[in-house]
Amino acid sequence: MTKHQRRVHVQHQQQQQRTSAPTRPAPCSDLRLIERDSVRPIAEPVDRVMALEGVYFTFNDLARERAGFLSTAEHVGIAAQTVEAAATRLADFDVDTETGGSASGESYLAVEYGALVPLLVEAVKAQQRDLERARADIDRLDVLVASLRRK
Repeated sequence: MTKHQRRVHVQHQQQQQRTSAPTRPAPCSDLRLIERDSVRPIAEPVDRVMALEGVYFTFNDLARERAGFLSTAEHVGIAAQTVEAAATRLADFDVDTETGGSASGESYLAVEYGALVPLLVEAVKAQQRDLERARADIDRLDVLVASLRRK
């Protein structure tokens, strides 16, 4: 493994530990430590999740040669470009932990999978609200149909 590949590999392993950039999940989300006026809801969470595409993949030669991903095994993930388009703060380029710039010089994107959790939680909650409204509508229609049948 070249020095560059080793650096990218170390960066990949340390990815979950990086917390300085605004794109990273917060290391702590205790409300006592959060600026109250900075809290805002995640807009359109269901639409954002629907734009994502989970895929199985294997790394290509470019990934092995330039980014240090030596595995030939099949992986599961989400294409970083779809994440960047749907929720820009959840994908970031391959940061060099020493310089803060792109480790590869190519700005390859990486998904912050842990940061997807709040988006998924809000999407599930939004769908649950929609489901409850639909159930209420169905119940009202059932009552209406029953009353029409009695006539």
